Amino acid sequence: MLTVEVERSYVLSGNKPPSFVGLQRDGFGVPFDVSTRSRKGLTDIMSDAIERGLTAAGYTVTRVRCSRNTADYVSAARDNHASRIVVLKVRKWKSDVMYGITLTSDLQLSVLDTNGALLAQSSSESYGKIGAGCWATTDENSSLLATEFSKIVGNLFNDEKVRRALA
Repeated sequence: MLTVEVERSYVLSGNKPPSFVGLQRDGFGVPFDVSTRSRKGLTDIMSDAIERGLTAAGYTVTRVRCSRNTADYVSAARDNHASRIVVLKVRKWKSDVMYGITLTSDLQLSVLDTNGALLAQSSSESYGKIGAGCWATTDENSSLLATEFSKIVGNLFNDEKVRRALA
């Protein structure tokens, strides 16, 4: 069972929509909000990508939305006959594009058993430039951010403790 949770304070407070990805700055440095192209929530798009990756790796994935509560995870896992509960918490994810692309991210991956006991956890918190920005097209910027997401999530899932918990 997979759930990807929004924990971005600026989204939870209502200051930014769930589709908020980051900022694009004009030639004077004035920031403008950037959202997902589809207007789907960012965590929904992240869920789609993770589900595709896990399915390609041979896992059966059931996605659910829970209320950030272990009891809800356990209930949903039982209802869906899941053997593991995978929770990705997205605490921060914000790009800032001008002459380069800077990404601020904070993700935490947890694997729980069907009773809600924590089996493994890995996390990644980063801030830094990930590539060129200003003269790149929107598609190039999106592609670069998607690649960075794949790297970060790949590292979270490839943590030895996580791999053992999912085996």
